[in-house]
This record gives sequence, C-alpha cells and structure tokens, in this order.
Amino acid sequence: MKSLYIFAILILPALLQSFSIPEKAEVLKGYDTKSVKERLSKNINDKLEGLWYYPDEHITLAIERMEEAAGYYRLVAVEAEDTAIDCGCVLGYMEESAENDKLRLWLYSGITGDQLVRPVECVANIENNYSNITIDKPTVKIRMSMNIAQFLPSIFGRIRIYPRMEKPEIKPGFIKIDTKEQSTPIYF
Repeated sequence: MKSLYIFAILILPALLQSFSIPEKAEVLKGYDTKSVKERLSKNINDKLEGLWYYPDEHITLAIERMEEAAGYYRLVAVEAEDTAIDCGCVLGYMEESAENDKLRLWLYSGITGDQLVRPVECVANIENNYSNITIDKPTVKIRMSMNIAQFLPSIFGRIRIYPRMEKPEIKPGFIKIDTKEQSTPIYF
C-alpha cells in the first residue's frame, strides 16, 4: 500500500503536466511584432523559438516553447495580411518527437464565427540548420472505377484501381526571421 502511495506521488506531477491540443484556438494578449521581438531577444533558449514567416498565408508568427507543457511549442500569429486573424491568435502547436528533425504539428484548419477550430495533425520537418520548417500534410488519394457492362468480366474484372500520378508540389512551411539582425525573411 505504501509503495502505491509513493508511486502516485511520483506520477501525479507528470499526469498534471500532460497537454492535450484544444479544439478551439485561444487568443493571447500582448502579441505584436515589437513586443515579441523584445521578448525573444531576451529569452531565446531554443533554436526553434523565434519569429517565422509563413509565405503561403502571409503570416508572421512566433514559435515559443510552452513552459506549462514540456516538449511542446505554441505557434502564435504576430502579423497577418488576413484581417480575420487576430494578433495573438494561437495558430497551432508542435510537439517534439524521437526524430531530431521532425515534430508533430497541429494547425487549426477551420473557422467558426471568429475562432479557429479543428486542429489537423501534420509533420513538421526542420531543414537548413533550423532556418526552414516544411509541412507534410496528411493525404489520402484513391481512384477506382466500376464497369458493370465490362466485356469478359471474369478476365478483366469489374472494379479497377488506378495509380494516380501526382504532380510535384512545393511543400508549405515557415521561414525563420533573424530577430537580432533584420526583420525580413531569410530565403535560401
């Protein structure tokens, strides 16, 4: 009984610290480019932390380590071309993984009213010595055809599955902005 009590005391902090991705994005106060640059210039302890630019959506965002959840990062909008996105809006979360150059990434994929909703899990790939993060989106693609009046159905069958050739595409992702030297994205 005493060992069970000791085990509960040791495991309780870990259980309390566990983090689950919220279904709705929160909006944090005090996020603008100037205040984030000031905060980051004093407290950057990690290569991922800093200002990043998301060219596909024209958003500047801050990636910051979450103190309340070990191994997690928060992605927060700092500037956005789309006025529907508030400064301080949490765009998603990242979690460290066993692979040094990959993180689990959740990005909010929908809007309900004025709130981001439906986090979708992706893979974030760290590239170019922490200067770029590319995103592998989840995909499911199947193409089938069925011909009821197929000539010689016993030979050719009625259902066919075709491979679909995908055209190459540029992966979406983030470009790190060096907050100490300049305020424009670094392109490679």
